Amino acid sequence: MHLIRLEEAGRLLQLNPATLRRRVKSGDWPAYRVGKRGWRLDLDEILQHTRANRERPDVPTRSAE
Repeated sequence: MHLIRLEEAGRLLQLNPATLRRRVKSGDWPAYRVGKRGWRLDLDEILQHTRANRERPDVPTRSAE
């Protein structure tokens, strides 16, 4: 587990920290409280969570004829 601050996660994920806060607050992404005001994200958890929830595009398949 590698916990990082919201600002650092935002830079790595190319997202505004406010967007990350909204996703954490809504329960979409897991986060860990550190102290009274600090939040940390486990980047591996976030990446796994987003990959698991990503919709796969519908790609037509060719039938074996």
